[in-house]
Amino acid sequence: MSKNFNQSPLYLSTDCSTYSNYWKLANYLDVLSVLKGTNYFYFTSNKSSIIELTDWIEKNLGGENPFKGATKVEVNARMNHNAGYTDIMLFKKQK
Repeated sequence: MSKNFNQSPLYLSTDCSTYSNYWKLANYLDVLSVLKGTNYFYFTSNKSSIIELTDWIEKNLGGENPFKGATKVEVNARMNHNAGYTDIMLFKKQK
């Protein structure tokens, strides 16, 4: 299956009002389906629930979790002294 993604995907559950092309949940799930059986780098943040979603799908529906076995790197970022978030990179090299 090949998907054409004309705009970089946004972080799931973040404010998309400044983007001209709004991504829906189905678009995020399409990206996950493309990851299956490939080498990849996947960027998200702790503002997204995509990792929790894929864990839940695997546990409760028996679906394949594309992040299973991936390496996870987290970087804490501060916007100011009161606000911050964590950028997350997941990467996987198929054997």
